[in-house]
Amino acid sequence: MHIARGPKKHLKRVAAPKHWMLDKLTGVFAPRPSTGPHKLRECLPLIIFLRNRLKYALTGDEVKKICMQRFIKIDGKVRTDITYPAGFMDVISIEKTGEHFRLIYDVKGRFTVHRITAEEAKYKLCKVKKSTTPSASTWRPARSQTSSSSTPVCSQFGISKHDAQ
Repeated sequence: MHIARGPKKHLKRVAAPKHWMLDKLTGVFAPRPSTGPHKLRECLPLIIFLRNRLKYALTGDEVKKICMQRFIKIDGKVRTDITYPAGFMDVISIEKTGEHFRLIYDVKGRFTVHRITAEEAKYKLCKVKKSTTPSASTWRPARSQTSSSSTPVCSQFGISKHDAQ
């Protein structure tokens, strides 16, 4: 009988989520997302976003060089971890090119890259989980003070990134 020795570090390519759209024959392993704000099955690692979706790099080493130059921001914070889990409604900004993207799902449940303007990148869309009189609790770890008497559950509203921090 074997005893577990810490968290899992590897992820086989065939066991990776289907919405990452990785082909089976280009290798044995897939990049395992590091621990962070999104679950493994509900995120897209930064290396897949830059290498497979945007085609800004050909290899993992090139992605690491891009990230270590501190060009990539997720929700306004610089991220240098190439396996950082970006999730639904996260804003990914590339400072060098001035591009901003929001990760959303398409009708088949796959992540699509949606280009947004710099003005849109300042706001984060949140879904209301629970509503009480003075505040609304969202699915992100952000609480909003509402002026109206009640905010309907499952409605959306935008919050500024500076307010969320």
